[in-house]
Amino acid sequence: MVTGLLVVTAVINLITAVINLMTAINNRKKNDDCDEQP
Repeated sequence: MVTGLLVVTAVINLITAVINLMTAINNRKKNDDCDEQP
């Protein structure tokens, strides 16, 4: 049970990290677009 919870929390942490990376990349793209068009 404890190991299962640890695995679940680890997977959730990985998913959140991936989502954070995707949002960061999207924000950079948006910023680049804004910079291109003053």
